Amino acid sequence: MRVSKSLGRMIERSGVGVHSGVEGWVRIAPAPHGTGIYVGRAGHPSVRLSPALSRAIPGATVLTLPGGEVSTPEHLLAAIAGLGITDAEIEFGGAEVPVLDGSSRPWCEAIVDAGVIDGPAVRAVAPARLRLVEAAGGWAEVRPAEDLRLRVAIDYDDGPCESVDLMLPRGDFVGEISWARTFVMERDVARLRAAGRGRGANLHNTVVYRGSEAVANPGGLRGPLEAARHKMVDLLGDLALAGVPLRGEVVVVRGTHALHHDLLHAWLERS
Repeated sequence: MRVSKSLGRMIERSGVGVHSGVEGWVRIAPAPHGTGIYVGRAGHPSVRLSPALSRAIPGATVLTLPGGEVSTPEHLLAAIAGLGITDAEIEFGGAEVPVLDGSSRPWCEAIVDAGVIDGPAVRAVAPARLRLVEAAGGWAEVRPAEDLRLRVAIDYDDGPCESVDLMLPRGDFVGEISWARTFVMERDVARLRAAGRGRGANLHNTVVYRGSEAVANPGGLRGPLEAARHKMVDLLGDLALAGVPLRGEVVVVRGTHALHHDLLHAWLERS
């Protein structure tokens, strides 16, 4: 049985968005146990986090909230889910969540520094049966399980081919996964820039791959399988859109935000 978790105090982080390049901030405040996760734009009412608020676009998830949209919350939400936070008020001061160092680790560090307060037991939601979805050249499945067991595999043409596993709540999301940065293939940089993406990206927050090697980043990769580990960050952040703890055995191959969203919607179907 899992326990509910809230924060010891409010935290705030600011910075530019990876796609927009525009400054923004996020505040995460404690909430009483049993409240759930609430999200809102500054100056507008907050609403309970649910898949109905979200949609996938190329390279990001978008939340539609009172007062406007908020893009790219997945690294933040991965930290919320990875550390088991069940009750919090998240306020967005801008249209895109700051990318910080391109990973989920700064959010995890802020939560750990604020302290986590355990509360009563909370139920995790399992799928009613095996679910299988396909989208954008990838596929994913989830089946009932007692824990949350995740496996991610990536297979890029002339790029990294890797897989990584994580089990929650017993696995070490912070140490094993959270530090992996967002990434791009070198051949795609000019195209993505022309499409208006990556205006806030730099070699501090984004790994540039040529084949399976980081070709431009000072110091290279932070660790082995960084690309697959970052895809795990994205998956966990998108699954956190459920707004409740989840349990199930998940396999995702060549995942995208669209595939993650389809998987979550199938997961929560009760028939």
